[in-house]
This record gives sequence, C-alpha cells and structure tokens, in this order.
Amino acid sequence: MTCSASFVFVPGIVGIANSWEATMPSSVSIVPVDYCPSAAEHCGAGEPGDFTEVAAYRMLTKIINVSLAAAASGKPWAFGGHSAGGAVVYRCMDHLASLITEPVASARAISSEGMRWLPAEEGLELSELCTRLAGRPPSMPTAAFSFEGSLMPCDVAGWAQAWAEAAEPPDGLKEEDLDQPGSHWTWPMVKACAGSLCANCDSSPPKQLASIQRWLELPQGPRFIYVAGATGNSAKRNEVIFPALKSVLQSSGAPDDRLQIEVIPNAGHGMNNDAPGEVRKIIAAAFDS
Repeated sequence: MTCSASFVFVPGIVGIANSWEATMPSSVSIVPVDYCPSAAEHCGAGEPGDFTEVAAYRMLTKIINVSLAAAASGKPWAFGGHSAGGAVVYRCMDHLASLITEPVASARAISSEGMRWLPAEEGLELSELCTRLAGRPPSMPTAAFSFEGSLMPCDVAGWAQAWAEAAEPPDGLKEEDLDQPGSHWTWPMVKACAGSLCANCDSSPPKQLASIQRWLELPQGPRFIYVAGATGNSAKRNEVIFPALKSVLQSSGAPDDRLQIEVIPNAGHGMNNDAPGEVRKIIAAAFDS
C-alpha cells in the first residue's frame, strides 16, 4: 500500500528508529532520526545538555523537510520519540512552537544555532530549510507523540547518573545493544545521552513540562499524545507523570482533547516489542481522526 502519511521518529538510548517499524500502520512511513557521533559526547561535564541539542536539531531538519512536503502534497504527518527520544521531541516542540508563533525571528535563530550545534554539512542543510520556509510557519503535524518519553526525575532515577559517570558500560547494558545493525552508538555517546537526560529531567521547575504547556497553548494547535505501558516500572512512573500532564493541561487553558493519554495494558517501557499491534492502533487512530 502506498504510504499516505509520515512519522518522524527518534528512539531511546541505544535504540535505532527502524526497530519501531512494526508499530507503524501500513499507510504511515517512518522517517528515522538516529543518533550519530558528534562533538556532543566529548563536551565537559558542565555541558550535559549538548547531546539532546544536537539530536533535536537533527530531528528538526527531518521535521521541516516533511512539513514542506506535506504542505505541497496535503499528506498528514506527525513526530514522536521513545524514552530518551522524548527529551528530543520536547525540544522540537519548543522549536516548532517558535516557528509557528514567530516564524521570521525563530527561523533565523534556529538557522544560527543549527550551524553551531551540528556538523557543517548538517548545519547548512538546516539553514537552507529555514530559508525555504521564508518566514512562513511549517505545516501543522497531526500530533506530537511521546512513548514514555523521559520527562521528570522518575524517568532517570536509579540509572542515568550512574551511566553518565561510569568509565565502562554497566552490567545492564549488553555489548549487543551497542552493536545492533544500523546502530552508531558508542559508550561515550551513551554517557553523554545519560548526562543530558539528567540535566533535562532534573531541572526545577521541570522545563520539559513547560515545553508541553507551550505546545498545548498554541491556538488550534496539534494534540500531544503520551503513550505508556501499564506493567513493571511503567506503572510507578504513570502515577507521577499522568497527574503532572493533567496539571499542565489545566494551566494551559487548552481544550481537554488537546492532551491524549493512552495506556497499553500488557506492555512495559519496551512497548514496541511487548505490544506493537496496540501501539499501531494508537498511531492509526491519531491519523484517522
């Protein structure tokens, strides 16, 4: 079947985007955003957020490409991420909100920052895409998705700081996790990603909740869809995350249907492996509506 929609997707730590292909409806084409080596993993301990910034500008490049194509074709699109990829998604929600509310100034700022954070060739591509926008906001996505995207301290407690400080991969990280086909992950990248998650999730007040609120405050804006498992550690996180999201919705003044919380009963954090069919139904319903 010919794909009629696009889904820009960023995976979690040590993940690869194409491992989520089984969760995509037949009419939706995944646009992968995978992690590649950059200068971010070699920055000092004082700059743990660099890894997320690089990944976010890479994702934004794919998002703008897809949105420009969608504006011409009329085909719907969405974007989302899993686990650590959620931090990247929330940052992109900020960038898109800026492009929608202040298209000229934000396109210039994104172009400049992209050149600073990304390798030269990638930075130039993002800059050229911002020029193509020509002060016009990008086409609206159907929704922004977070599949248990790292958001608050409960998402990183007990492992992220230890990973960021470890000289060698811990026992919980297997060698094959770093050597998956199509993966560019290295241990320095994992350390940098873990440090970035700590910086993003432990901020006070939680800056990523502010990103979600800003998204919900966009006039007639797209939905934010948070998808969670119901088993294992997912259940404990849901007790913290769900009330926080509902509080953000209330603060934003947005209609209730702008926030959608979905729970997959027989899945944990690795919902793409535990229940790919259920994830697929949620994505399909979002595009159908």
